[in-house]
Amino acid sequence: YEITTRLVGSEMCIRDSPKTGYIKCMVGGYDYNADENHVNHATAKRPVGSTFKAFTLATAIQNGMNPNVTLNCNSPLTAKGTTTKVQNYANQSYGNITLKQATALINTGYIQVAEAIGNNKIMSLVKKLGIDPAKDNIEDVPVMTLGTGSISPLEMASAYATFANGGYYRPVSYTHLRAHETRSNL
Repeated sequence: YEITTRLVGSEMCIRDSPKTGYIKCMVGGYDYNADENHVNHATAKRPVGSTFKAFTLATAIQNGMNPNVTLNCNSPLTAKGTTTKVQNYANQSYGNITLKQATALINTGYIQVAEAIGNNKIMSLVKKLGIDPAKDNIEDVPVMTLGTGSISPLEMASAYATFANGGYYRPVSYTHLRAHETRSNL
């Protein structure tokens, strides 16, 4: 399993083994010792956006929601009990489509799924996947499913590896740490 992200002026890559939880390779930037403001981008927390939807989908399926359920995926949508308006990418309306079809780009469908199953159940699942909602600033708000919390790529790789491992979570493990200095591109 591999997560790769390109940030301005840096690169981050994590490779882990879902069966063992071992991190095989982790690169947190071009030059960790470049200056006193260095950041290991593999462990730094940042908003995760739509990658969080996988946890909502897994919780929905766990709670008996059929991926073929039809959702109103028009944009914008006002989240229940709030004045918060949620838009799809480019405010595109998609009409009524299935949850399975909504997985790619559609925010409004996922808001409805989160409302139907409850954020508390999503939070319960992410805790089982090694993500701490309190530490990662994941708040119980209508737009939580859109990835408003800040989670490190290392935590996300570990949580996603659970899916690849048939639902069995293994905490991140290190057996050998080695700093390697190079100027080559990833």
